Amino acid sequence: MIITPLMPPNIIAMKGTTRIEYDFNRRTLSIESQNSRDVSSAFKDMWEAFEDLKINIEKALAPCEAVVIALATLSPKFSNNKIETADVLGYNLRMSEAAFASEGSDPTSLKWFYIRIIPIYSSFRSSDKENFYRIEIVHRDEKEKILKFIENIEDVLRKLLEMV
Repeated sequence: MIITPLMPPNIIAMKGTTRIEYDFNRRTLSIESQNSRDVSSAFKDMWEAFEDLKINIEKALAPCEAVVIALATLSPKFSNNKIETADVLGYNLRMSEAAFASEGSDPTSLKWFYIRIIPIYSSFRSSDKENFYRIEIVHRDEKEKILKFIENIEDVLRKLLEMV
């Protein structure tokens, strides 16, 4: 006999396609949706519900963290960083993906920002126009800063990607 749970065990609530889960091992509350407005709304609703129930959620959570996975179009600007390897490989290399982390902090700190930009190779185009990239972000900070980040994610990402 095979028993398959219909939902992962950490899910504590759902609203439409928005999932809310609590990971007891990491002590994190996660809100997952394809729409940043839904994430922001669920975040506020959950926080208000915990306050109404007199639950100090800040003691139950380790950090306040946003994890974002997005798809973006970006001109391949990494091509300026050429590595001379023709004598070893027969061709030179260039940087095709990038990762950046907040200066002065580390992945285990309560304040951490990490962004990784990865080309989606199946979107290869033979021109120098924009290509598809997967964007992965981990942002850990105070509740208000995380909420502001989530609410403005599209503008923040656009500005960050223009700087790369």
